Amino acid sequence: MIMFESKLIFYYNDKPAMDENTWYAIYFKHDLSALSSISSRIGYRGGVDSLLEELKNAFYMFIRKWNIQLTVDAVVCKKIDGKTNILLIKRKNEPYRGSYALPGGFVEFGETVENAIVREVKEETNLVVAPKKVMYVASKIGRDPRGHTVSIIYLCDALTEDVKGGDDASEAVYVAIDKLPGLAFDHNEIIDKIFTDIFNV
Repeated sequence: MIMFESKLIFYYNDKPAMDENTWYAIYFKHDLSALSSISSRIGYRGGVDSLLEELKNAFYMFIRKWNIQLTVDAVVCKKIDGKTNILLIKRKNEPYRGSYALPGGFVEFGETVENAIVREVKEETNLVVAPKKVMYVASKIGRDPRGHTVSIIYLCDALTEDVKGGDDASEAVYVAIDKLPGLAFDHNEIIDKIFTDIFNV
């Protein structure tokens, strides 16, 4: 089990495995020789790829617990029978498993928010989108039970048509703006804010 302390020193079986500088050398510079050296020194038997995955997971858990996390959510609209519909996904995992939400997710290390929204929408809905405009920033404390998250909400243009659920989403569907169900997180509030205050709908 990979563990860590607040100043980002990673431990394996209570032995120091590496510090923050080594982590960045491995993760961002892909210095696999350093990773191999650590693997040998701490007696890790799972292989280099497995060790890197454990380190990544531990680092993400640390960041999510002790730091503000940046997320992105997409507002993708489509006119169907003369009514404005908005793209939603049904969440496959907790929190809010089985609830509908805007497509989106966490911004990864080394990734821009624009690239993140394109990636997340593609993964969850199969749509290729182009971020058009930042519509809202949601930062209310307690909006996400996993920790303190701040979400940038983008209005996006759909560049493709085929919609289907994938990755963290079991379903992707357009829903009329006047028939929205109760959504996960604060997404009803976000949509109300955007369509009432900005679009005057």
